[in-house]
This record gives sequence, C-alpha cells and structure tokens, in this order.
Amino acid sequence: MEFLENISIWDETQLERFGQLKRRKVMISKANGHRHKEGINPSPEYFSGYTPRNIESQIGILREFFPRLEKADISITLNHVLPPGAEGWFAIPRWEKIASTYNEALENMLQILKLTHNNKFLNWREGYIGPDYLREHEKACAGFQKLANWQAGKDILIIPAQFGLYHVGHSSSQVHEILSKKDEASESEFGLGSFAISCMLLTHRERLKHENDLWINCIGDQYRSQDQQAFLETPGFRFADNMLKFGAVFSENIDKGFSAPTGFLIE
Repeated sequence: MEFLENISIWDETQLERFGQLKRRKVMISKANGHRHKEGINPSPEYFSGYTPRNIESQIGILREFFPRLEKADISITLNHVLPPGAEGWFAIPRWEKIASTYNEALENMLQILKLTHNNKFLNWREGYIGPDYLREHEKACAGFQKLANWQAGKDILIIPAQFGLYHVGHSSSQVHEILSKKDEASESEFGLGSFAISCMLLTHRERLKHENDLWINCIGDQYRSQDQQAFLETPGFRFADNMLKFGAVFSENIDKGFSAPTGFLIE
C-alpha cells in the first residue's frame, strides 16, 4: 500500500464540519436513565474530548494487532468530501481478514479491548456471541458490502462515519426508523455494528473513557438473549465503574445518554 507522508484529515472544511456536529442541539435530561440517578450527567458533546485521528494513525494502531493487514486506499480521504453527518474517516478492517466468521472476528476484537484496557473490561455476553445470539442487521451488512465492493481487494476499508453524536437520545428502533426513510440522506447512511465500533474504540480509546461520555448502541447488529425467541436487543458499549463494558439492551429502550454511530456510503 502506498502511504502519503504527513497528511492529516483535518483541513479547515472538516474542522468546521466537526464543530457543527458538536454544536448539534441535543437535549439530555438529567432525570432520565439510571446514570442520572447516580448523579452522572452524560454530555451532549463528546465529553472526553474525542476527535477523529488521521487515517494513517488509525491504520498504524490496527497493524500493531493485525500485522498481516496490508492494503488500504487512503487516497479516498483526499479525493472525496465527507458526506453530511459524517465527522471523519475511519479505518475498519474487513472482518474476513480477522476471522472466518463475523462473530469470531468480534470476539477477537473484544479480547483486544480487554487487553488494551488492562483487563478493565467486562463482557456481559461472554460465551453468548455466536450466530444464535448476535447477527448483523440487514442494512448494515449491505452498506459494508457496497463499500467493500467499491474498495475491492483492500484489507482495510476507509469509511466516512460519525461516532454517535448525530443520533443521541433515541432508541435503536427509532434510529432504524430514521434510516429507513426513502430519501437520499437516509438511504446512504447505515448503522455500525459491534465489530466496526470495537475497531473504532481501539483506534479512539478516548471516545469512551468516562461515565459522562455518551454510551454506544451498536445498531448495525441485533441480539437475542437465551430466553428470547426473537432478536429484540441491540448490543453496545458503556463505561461504568471505571471500566468499559459490552452488553445489550432492548432495542425499544430510550435513554438520553445513549448514542448510535453510523457509516455513510460515498457517492
């Protein structure tokens, strides 16, 4: 792969776009959710000061753990404008380059997050992440497939995305309803799943390191607990008790402190 030296994604236009996204008017009620009862107030912005890293740095972090990852087309960040709603470019490996199944690739990533957090990581669904319990959402799978086809032959996909601020305080079901609208903007946006978001958390650990940070629903996936017949839950990441946690909540659950990261197709 050809690397370009000293290129940052942060030109003036992108900085302005990220600033506009941070100023998005989101009301977070202090009375909503158990975190508020404990006196914890999720921020309507990225509390811990997260901003997207440049794409070369992200690829470098991924290769520390997966040295066999080779090809990526970073010229995309130079030749394309971020779609409306996206806050930056993100490097996401094709899960097929990590393991033989999506679920195995996710388990590998969760183990890496546990390692990088010095074991301050709790997987509430450990042992229950197989295909009987967790699956990709149809639209998320289709979105990644389109990006993979467009970036054919690349080990690492470069995708425009936002890390949750664009969809705050909605249930997973509500966000899916928004994304199902038959307009150009909604059709080009899709939810990110647990694998993609775990990769983003690996390259952007500062996104979720404080209880005031917006928690994350991985709406690109669906989850089914042992006692359920249908996939009624959404997996996600939270930070509580000084540790990162992976679990699932009912998709209809509304909490003003939750957010939903999404990816975007490139025209």
